[in-house]
Amino acid sequence: MNQTKLLFLLLLILPGIGAFGQDTKNGDCSILRNGKFKYIDGEDTTAYVVIHNNSHIEYFNMGKYYIKSKLDWVNDCEYNMTMTKITLPEFPYHPGDIMNVKVNKIANDTVYYTATVKGKQMTGRFLIMK
Repeated sequence: MNQTKLLFLLLLILPGIGAFGQDTKNGDCSILRNGKFKYIDGEDTTAYVVIHNNSHIEYFNMGKYYIKSKLDWVNDCEYNMTMTKITLPEFPYHPGDIMNVKVNKIANDTVYYTATVKGKQMTGRFLIMK
């Protein structure tokens, strides 16, 4: 998997997923704090994220690799993710790097977000796993 695809996968780690048609402009993203979420886009169709309050773990390649992070919530619809442990080979970021994630919209069990890390901004989406 090349670095661009890995970065794209990382950006899809948004915590949470929510209710049908929820509009984050109203500030109600509290449902994003706990859950299991699957990447919609990306090469690794087995990749998923588990979020529990301030703990965030992304699993890749059927759980063979992972990225662990600590979340600092700015508000219900935005958080800063500090990467703490990375086992994913050739990953372009390192422990201590911080990604800011802002939820743009939650609709039909899909979360749309914008993520920024080291000056690079990306958009992505993922699906809630029920």
